[in-house]
Formats: sequence, C-alpha cells, structure tokens
Amino acid sequence: DRDVTGVQTCALPISRGFGQAEFRRIGQLIVEVVGALKDGEGDAAVEARVREEVLDITARFPIYS
Repeated sequence: DRDVTGVQTCALPISRGFGQAEFRRIGQLIVEVVGALKDGEGDAAVEARVREEVLDITARFPIYS
C-alpha cells in the first residue's frame, strides 16, 4: 500500500519553466493556505488571494509555449 497522506509533487512545474523564485513563492503560498486551515474552516479571503496569485504565476509559464 502507498502512503498518500503527504503533499504530492510532480514534474509539471519544472517542465513549465518555474525557477527557484517561483518554487519558493509556491511554498509560501502553501504555508499561507495551510495556516488558514488551523481552525478547520479555512479563510475564503486567503484562498481567493492565493488563487489569484497562482493564476498569475501559471499565466507567466504556460504549459505549451
């Protein structure tokens, strides 16, 4: 059996051309979202802000260019 309780990663960000700065920022965004879950309910404002930033990052690094 495979343990799937941890954070899963894949090669997609690398194939998109993400650099160290993007990976660092993605890590920070993950921490912000997980931190907002501390009360078990989340924070819609944090989720919306992070969603917008993720869309901005991924728009700069399209899958097919």
